[in-house]
Amino acid sequence: MTYLSVPFRAFCNQHRQRSRGHAPFAHFCYALLLCSLLLVSFFALCFMPLNARAETAQDQEIEVIHTVGTEEGFCATTETIAVPAGTAVHYCFTIVNSNPVTLTNFQFSMPLLGISNTFQSVIPPGEKLAVTTGYLASVGLFLNPGLTSQINAPVTNTVTVYGKTQDEDEYKYMGQGIARVLVGEAQTTV
Repeated sequence: MTYLSVPFRAFCNQHRQRSRGHAPFAHFCYALLLCSLLLVSFFALCFMPLNARAETAQDQEIEVIHTVGTEEGFCATTETIAVPAGTAVHYCFTIVNSNPVTLTNFQFSMPLLGISNTFQSVIPPGEKLAVTTGYLASVGLFLNPGLTSQINAPVTNTVTVYGKTQDEDEYKYMGQGIARVLVGEAQTTV
């Protein structure tokens, strides 16, 4: 800002010296200088924080991989399966921490299964955690019916996961995953 204001002030002073008695022009120069400084300050205060918030929000995503299979106790690798009606399916979700901080507290919900709960686990930057019924039991969450569902119609199941660091009061990190079950179709993996 100093770079812009010094030449402008010098111009105003030179013109004032050449045209004594033209005080309105000098006032105009100073008013214009003041307005330009206020305008620059306004843009700096209003638009720079928006960019900073956008970058922060982009870094606060959790990748959630939601999978579904027919065997209990481990994460299947399929996000969509086809099963006969009446088949029990088991859901799993994997939390991938791509943030530069270690996440320690999590909240998740699966509205389709009526599940909403919290748990603690340490996921350092770049690491991931597979969450199954067995894992949840190991951290003290015994869900009834767990992450299992009896399928009689096509289903799209969404899991939403929120995370935070040990020092944060609010959940700032969020991600979603979707798993689909097709019923009565040939057993195929998509």
